[in-house]
Amino acid sequence: MKQFRLVFLIFIVILYMAFDVSAQIPSSSDTLKFVNGSGFPGQEVGCSISLVNSFEVGGFSCRIVFDETSLSVGSVSLTERTSFMNIFVVDTTEIGVLSVSASSFFVYHLPVGSGDIVDVSFNVNPDAQVGTYPVEFEDSSPFTYDNQLSDTIGIMIIPILIDGEIEVLTPTYVEDQSNTPENYQLMYNYPNPFNNRTSIAFHQFDYGTTTLEIYNIKGDRIKTIELGALSPGNHIASWNGRNYYNKEVASGVYSYALFVNNMSVLTNKMVLLK
Repeated sequence: MKQFRLVFLIFIVILYMAFDVSAQIPSSSDTLKFVNGSGFPGQEVGCSISLVNSFEVGGFSCRIVFDETSLSVGSVSLTERTSFMNIFVVDTTEIGVLSVSASSFFVYHLPVGSGDIVDVSFNVNPDAQVGTYPVEFEDSSPFTYDNQLSDTIGIMIIPILIDGEIEVLTPTYVEDQSNTPENYQLMYNYPNPFNNRTSIAFHQFDYGTTTLEIYNIKGDRIKTIELGALSPGNHIASWNGRNYYNKEVASGVYSYALFVNNMSVLTNKMVLLK
């Protein structure tokens, strides 16, 4: 009960200081960044919000805006880095806006470092036009800071904000698929080369349980992405450049293979650059 009261108190402080501009301290190094995503019309695109922090963080809030005619919020969750925190606000009631606030128990804080703090997916409207759609951090008014961090004693820090984008793609098919089962198609991953996340689109001919296997240049399987039971049609998978142990893998050439009902049907290669 005491822990809950402490968390609630931190959250109240965040809300209070969000409206007290004089209580904010601008940072010259701490950074909130929207990590770009890409996908096809009618698909769900995985993205994230990352944080570089030079101090222990007790809580954070973010407010991003996007094109509501082509995109809608699919899901929002904390990442492994922030899994000990509690989400107090996930607000999508304002069209074209996503607001997220989270804080930790008083004795647990986010250590100094960098990495994703929020995973968010967007649904691309089936009628969306091919192109790039900006996703931007934006305060609700000139008198408030809706994108901010709190330290371990409740002081509010205003981070540097780096906007991002979601790219709606035109499917591009792998040219040589003569040795694959009829009517299965695999698109090139995008982006390629990529840094921390890439999307792989494919067309599945029949119902089946589908997985995507990732291999290093030595042929060792380093990651299995379970896609579950899929129906015929276009689908998309996403890889974040991490292995079975959730560790970032090194730069290099990687192969990916699509399995349907435990049968390998398609393979291709991609390049990870850091």
